[in-house]
Amino acid sequence: YVEIEELIRGLLLSIPFVLSSDVQKFHQNAATRAPLIPGRPIGGLMLTHTLYVLSVLPIIDQKIQGYLRECMAWIGHHMKIGQAVILSNVSLLKKAKGVS
Repeated sequence: YVEIEELIRGLLLSIPFVLSSDVQKFHQNAATRAPLIPGRPIGGLMLTHTLYVLSVLPIIDQKIQGYLRECMAWIGHHMKIGQAVILSNVSLLKKAKGVS
């Protein structure tokens, strides 16, 4: 279980690097709640399915699952990747219905 937590932590820490072209600016904007400026959409494309899988695994903490859904929604809206929005909603629907 410790290894899983380490892997998840590593993935969470990599999100800004994948989604932004300027990580320092990304963190500054996140800290001040300023709009986050997305990088190239390829980062969102590469990350979306991994985020989805983790967001529906029962072993993942619910707070982290919520954060992953928020990331997918952000990818969808700001990087214009519709599939990310759909997957963020699908994971919510599955959770609401109790479907695994």
